[in-house]
Amino acid sequence: MNGAKDDLEHVVPVDYVVEPHGFLPKMVHKGVRDWGLEVHSLWKNLTRKVSKRILELPEFHTLLPLKYPVIIPGSRFQEVYYWDSYWVIRGLLASKMYETAKGIVLNLIDLIDRYGYVLNVARAYYTNRSQPPLLSSMVVEVYTRTNDMDLVKKAPPTLIKEHKFWNLGIHNVAIEDDQGLTHNLSRYYAMWNQPRPESFTIIRLLI
Repeated sequence: MNGAKDDLEHVVPVDYVVEPHGFLPKMVHKGVRDWGLEVHSLWKNLTRKVSKRILELPEFHTLLPLKYPVIIPGSRFQEVYYWDSYWVIRGLLASKMYETAKGIVLNLIDLIDRYGYVLNVARAYYTNRSQPPLLSSMVVEVYTRTNDMDLVKKAPPTLIKEHKFWNLGIHNVAIEDDQGLTHNLSRYYAMWNQPRPESFTIIRLLI
């Protein structure tokens, strides 16, 4: 039986170099700079791509097929997390890894096109909830560093779709203040009334 780690294959990012030109330009302390480069080197260890077997038969796997390489948190966390991706992109941009950062954004855009929002994690059993909607901030961060107009032109319809998700139905809450004014807020709400699917214990009986 294949485990979660078999769903992804290690890959070296196409834009990774040992010491990027202009890396941490304001950091003059050698010890701190060396530490920064050590953190930077983790990108090559944490980058993955979805395995070929999942891309060919996605209906037989819980990991969702993603076109571009991803950065995983590591250890037992072998998937793409929405909330984490924002901070990952900030780090990638500091490392001058613009292509990898853009790929992560495009993966998230694809999830919204498929599901109407970015899943909490890129697994089929997380389709009932999301995390803080930071995709628009990711697009801005990447554009600010790269001036990538193709990304800016591609993103708006998807961002509007995500905005609607957070402002309609069960996610929209109307609150009236002590002045009688009504304010509309977005809330986190799992579309599920059972124990979390990822916490289920799977028992396999061998006959």
